[in-house]
Amino acid sequence: RTSGCSHQLGLLEEAIAYHPWIHNYENEVFKKRSGYLDKCVDALKAGAPAIKLVRNPYARAFSGYLEVCRSFLVRQTDHWAYGTRQDILRYLVGYDQEIEYAFSFNQFVSWLGAQDTWNMNLHLAPQREAYEAHLDIEPVHIEVGHAAYAKIEERFSLRPTTPDHPIFTSGHHHPKTQITGPRAVDICDLAIPVQRLRSFQLIAPDPSQIRQTASGEILRKTFAGDFAAYKYEE
Repeated sequence: RTSGCSHQLGLLEEAIAYHPWIHNYENEVFKKRSGYLDKCVDALKAGAPAIKLVRNPYARAFSGYLEVCRSFLVRQTDHWAYGTRQDILRYLVGYDQEIEYAFSFNQFVSWLGAQDTWNMNLHLAPQREAYEAHLDIEPVHIEVGHAAYAKIEERFSLRPTTPDHPIFTSGHHHPKTQITGPRAVDICDLAIPVQRLRSFQLIAPDPSQIRQTASGEILRKTFAGDFAAYKYEE
């Protein structure tokens, strides 16, 4: 579910030409090709490697929090995160509330830990899926950076990319500054406003700092399968 899905197939430029948001090509073109699923099964049976780009569950949880704090949600009520934000506020205060009310990352995680995560939006749900129990998945940690992609390119003789390629600097991602130390722990208790100035600087705690908090304990339970399957430090 990342850009690597098309990158590994040598279709990166074709996918970007179709639409800058690469998943549009993935879902509207590539996966709709005749016999797509059958060919996937045949390839796996023939010994093709199953490679999955994965993300540190702590960092991914914070990105999920940022996703439900996007400013456009006050206008775009049909976006999945709008309804999710309503659910979170209802969980926190016990009744329906205006979505402009802010909540912290720790409050978000307390809600997350109380949910049936398998039925949640893919931005928030566990990365590991049931079918993976039948495959020998090779996890690739995206936080390694471009070096991880370069190894895939070399392994499969794909056209090499550079770290400054647009696919690695997607405007869809949240620009933020990562911090460590006591400030990183404290930031988990601060609420990010939905409506904010363009100059507002988003700050994200380092995953190692989240690990030390009460939220870290909840996330280890919620995403136990991800931690174990993808070899992330709990």
